Amino acid sequence: MAAAGEAGAKLCRACGTDVADKPRIKDAHGNYVCRDCLEKLRARQAQQRAKSASPEDETKSAGRNPGHASRSPALTMKQMAQRAHEPVPGNDPEFELLRQTSAQRARSMSVCDHCAHEIDADAVICVRCGYDRRKGRRVTTRIDTFGRLKARQQKK
Repeated sequence: MAAAGEAGAKLCRACGTDVADKPRIKDAHGNYVCRDCLEKLRARQAQQRAKSASPEDETKSAGRNPGHASRSPALTMKQMAQRAHEPVPGNDPEFELLRQTSAQRARSMSVCDHCAHEIDADAVICVRCGYDRRKGRRVTTRIDTFGRLKARQQKK
């Protein structure tokens, strides 16, 4: 049952959020990227292209195709989906998660046996339902005021 929960998870490869109910794209490798991260990536790539383009290149291209010197062809969603799995050049912490594979993230996460909530692989107790993986049962807690606790300690 744990494998089915992990396999069905739709997580954005860039930000790690659940994109099951959000607009998203899926690349050829089965990785998802939410639209917000995709737009950030497109804007960043456009800035890098603008910085790398020199004025000489624009005049050369203007001679070949007048009227379309500064316009580049728009990428289709399918092309963006294919490029989404490619790492972003440079050391940009904003897109560091793009460099990680979904398998690496899946190894660091597990699913609670009781409530199927995603938890760390090395976690012992689920913070959602209180299930203790070592004991195989839920842990119950009781809220006690300081006065009652002190009275109990004095009785002992």
